[in-house]
Amino acid sequence: EPFTFGFVALGLLLAYRALQSRSRFARARDLWDDILNISRNLYQNYGDKLRRDEFMELARWIPAFPAALLWHLRRDGDPRSLRGQLRKSRGPDHEAHEVPEIGGLTEVEIA
Repeated sequence: EPFTFGFVALGLLLAYRALQSRSRFARARDLWDDILNISRNLYQNYGDKLRRDEFMELARWIPAFPAALLWHLRRDGDPRSLRGQLRKSRGPDHEAHEVPEIGGLTEVEIA
């Protein structure tokens, strides 16, 4: 009998902790989605308000913000991993070109 009570209490504690964990993950995912949506909205809202050269400069830096924030939140102090995140934020077509107008930062700006 004493073990039964202890196992029930342990089971309730584990269920509560699992629910808390799921809740924290869902909240973090919602916040990350908000960051990505704000980034997309910057493209849409300023696309027609800025001159083309100003907008292209802004558009190159927008993907770098979520990448740098992700690096910061993971608390990875290695600058090489930040550079890797920034390279990934440029998109898959960027390796073939070093043209700033296709989006993302150049290697000089990343270094």
